[in-house]
Amino acid sequence: MEDGTNWLVELKNVYARNAFRQRRCLLTRDYRKSLDRYAAATGGTLKLAIFWARWSIWTLVDPEKLAPGGGDLTLDMMEALKVSEMASLGDESLGMRAPLLLRLTMDPERTSPIAPDGTVHLTIGKAEIFSGAFELSDPSDQQIAWTVMQYGDWEIGEPRAVVDGDRLITLDFDCAPPELSNQGFETAGFLSRMFARYYADRTIENGEVVRIAAPAQPECFGALRQKGGDGRMPLWRFTLGAELRRPADPSVGDVRFWKSAHAALTTDIGHS
Repeated sequence: MEDGTNWLVELKNVYARNAFRQRRCLLTRDYRKSLDRYAAATGGTLKLAIFWARWSIWTLVDPEKLAPGGGDLTLDMMEALKVSEMASLGDESLGMRAPLLLRLTMDPERTSPIAPDGTVHLTIGKAEIFSGAFELSDPSDQQIAWTVMQYGDWEIGEPRAVVDGDRLITLDFDCAPPELSNQGFETAGFLSRMFARYYADRTIENGEVVRIAAPAQPECFGALRQKGGDGRMPLWRFTLGAELRRPADPSVGDVRFWKSAHAALTTDIGHS
């Protein structure tokens, strides 16, 4: 880690068809003891990374904070989210103005009239992307929008055609959350979840694993971590940080929620 600490990270994949039966014993006492010994021998701290495959969600937890003393660790996704330390690895939730709009404008010289059966041979002359009413001209902003449209939490609607007589002028593709909050921006999902969906898209076909690796695509996902500047798309960045204390009710965690939201808002909105 950047602060000089070392982690020994144990990985677990959890999948259950029943959405209401996700609670699992992820570490038994004996197996946890062996991991603790190995972590101590390497000068590291034991962490547990869990991929909740049904939702493509990553969480990172400290077993000692959840089950002090080295006992069995039993956990469900909601408990793991309350105390997740994914922010320590740079994970954050991204917000932007909705909808995202991909507009494809036809080349009139190379696009045929619309035939009686509705078919058309088209050539795209120009592609534009908008966030709300803001046109994205910066290549990094365009890459962010394209990544969110493919792998974020929003939904892409049916394409809308603009027609003049027998001529196809544009095709518009809207991407937005199912419901708008009307707060000026919408959250599009966590970066780790977007990458998980990308990885699944590249490694799974028809429900079967067809390869075990996918290109890292730093040019795509690196753009998601870039900060704004003059003329850039307004972005809202939220960090979910957990601060676990011993609650009065042992079933309830004390969570520091969206702790760095205000700082991120003032940093990125200022360039809109």
